[in-house]
Amino acid sequence: MCCCFVSPVSSRFRVLSAIMARFVKFSKEELEAKLETSIPTNTKRANEKAARAFRAYLEVDEGQASSDFESFNVDKLDQYLQGFWYGARDLKGNKYKASTLDNLRHSLNRYLHAPPHCKTYDIVKDKEFRSSTEAFRGALR
Repeated sequence: MCCCFVSPVSSRFRVLSAIMARFVKFSKEELEAKLETSIPTNTKRANEKAARAFRAYLEVDEGQASSDFESFNVDKLDQYLQGFWYGARDLKGNKYKASTLDNLRHSLNRYLHAPPHCKTYDIVKDKEFRSSTEAFRGALR
């Protein structure tokens, strides 16, 4: 037998071992933990701040009962977002700059997409939010 002969079984084993070494298998809990730590701290903070601002608006506008906006259906959320974009002010009562209002909008969208809410709609792009999008554009003027 030739000294350079390699058994097909051992060759296949080495290839599979090399492939398996390239990938690590994670449990669902490990994946969720990695996802949680992959979002930058400042982004999480901005998302939470946007949610707090919208929740505060709802409490002033409608009272404590409607501040759980994460459970709103699309039509109800669109309706409240219309008023929010027009009525949003900073803590001193001044209108937000356009860039700040835009950041607030995208942060609220990310907040709704992130766990545990995991909403599939998009308040920035979806046609169901046409009314609030028009209100947002009007508030920028």
